[in-house]
Amino acid sequence: MESDKELEKMEDKMKSDLTYRKTVTELSRLMGQNLSETVRKIMQKLFSDTLLTFYSYIGFKGKKQFSTLQTCAVIFESIRRMKKFTDIANIEIEKPLKTWIA
Repeated sequence: MESDKELEKMEDKMKSDLTYRKTVTELSRLMGQNLSETVRKIMQKLFSDTLLTFYSYIGFKGKKQFSTLQTCAVIFESIRRMKKFTDIANIEIEKPLKTWIA
């Protein structure tokens, strides 16, 4: 996604259970060697670097909050669908996400 408008469209589409599940399934195929690499692959698939400059994980420094997006929930669920990361804690997923968005 390149713009807020595209992100808003995606967020609206995610309200549909079918779209949500399809997206989770697609993203869960992007497993890397470790969690950081997996997060990087997912974020590169979903977002342009330019769009992410307007976001921070919890909305610091006047930026928009990423953690409240439906897309963020999809990322968490996609990662947990991977056998390697099924029991991983939220904080472990948040660390590389925060780094990627920063």
